[in-house]
Amino acid sequence: MRKHLSFFFVLMAVAGFFAVGCGSASGTDNPYVELPYNVALSDIQVDVSSALQERNGKNYKKIVFSYPTRNVAGESVRASAIIVMPAEYYNAEPKPEFDFAVLMNHGATTAKKNVPSHGGNLADFEKLIADKKAVGVAADYIGFESSGQIQAFAFGDVNARTSLQALICARKWLSSQGYSWKDKLANVGYSQGGQTAMHVQKLVDTTSVYGSINITKTFAGAGPYDISTTVNKSLSDYNPALAPWVVWLGLISYNRLLKMGFDENSIFKNKADIESKVLDLDYDGGVSPAAWSDSLKPDMLNESSALRKSISKKIAGYNCNFTPKPSSKILMFSDSNDDVVPTKNSDDLFDCFNARGFAMLKKEADTDFSEDNVYIRFETGTFGQGTHGTGSDEFMNKLAAELANWRN
Repeated sequence: MRKHLSFFFVLMAVAGFFAVGCGSASGTDNPYVELPYNVALSDIQVDVSSALQERNGKNYKKIVFSYPTRNVAGESVRASAIIVMPAEYYNAEPKPEFDFAVLMNHGATTAKKNVPSHGGNLADFEKLIADKKAVGVAADYIGFESSGQIQAFAFGDVNARTSLQALICARKWLSSQGYSWKDKLANVGYSQGGQTAMHVQKLVDTTSVYGSINITKTFAGAGPYDISTTVNKSLSDYNPALAPWVVWLGLISYNRLLKMGFDENSIFKNKADIESKVLDLDYDGGVSPAAWSDSLKPDMLNESSALRKSISKKIAGYNCNFTPKPSSKILMFSDSNDDVVPTKNSDDLFDCFNARGFAMLKKEADTDFSEDNVYIRFETGTFGQGTHGTGSDEFMNKLAAELANWRN
């Protein structure tokens, strides 16, 4: 699990590879056009055949389903997702009313086996909904299972859309089965998941399509929000790279999905080799060049090069750039020694929100997750000693303690 947590986390660095700051004038508030989402129960294909899964003596039911959504180009595709609940509620008659739901936004991986429909996120759901009358939903995002395309890698709004639409479809199907729920929703994510969770909040706060969804609170950890320094951090402080495939896949996915037109032979020393490592959805690590210069050409290592500047400019509109509604409740979390996602990402988003009139408090101490509109900068270990992973553990443990208070 620790290995996959590192995958989960490093994606955040990639989004920063291309984004400009939240407060930057070159960004746009909403680069996507959200169309009305009208889904019929017959559009949701549900598989309830999976066996109960036991974790620490408790059984959980995982239900896999697919549903219609749109990719980066706006084309209709299908994506896959899961519903998770304690088995006692799946088997109960009459069906229960859930105290709350958790929308879990997963982090980075290139291995299909790590996405929710193939087993990912169950450890987190175990922490968050165990011994609670609660239900969890998690989408695979575009690029896994049903969609049959390369990943929408670090496309915050697109991944947020797939998460929100998974939530809509999950609730529609659960309702058809007799379940009901109190209108309490935790929107959760760490690392790439933190980016997606914040974009979920963005789409709910800035679009009419999702404006009727009530997010009780967003819990976003260590995401790439304002990442003007991430390129330098990724290609200097993090050299040799901790997870080079994240940067490689980010470059490929943005270039191809946005039809940016860059010659990938000018980016990679061996494009075919890089493709084989990151476009195979069953790839599972094992590649670690001694230095970035082993895989990237000099222009990609030069901040002043025309290539680097052009890439950054073309991606400038895809950052996390919005103003939350005054009624929104957000908790941000980061580790001051994060060795994958520079803490400056969260620092800058905190400053951005405050500058735009959405006041948040900053706490640089060990504290719980009960407060609203607060940024907690926690500190674990020493930079370079796996602090992104320990930060994730701290995030999930604190979140589990907070959600224990959401019962009844």
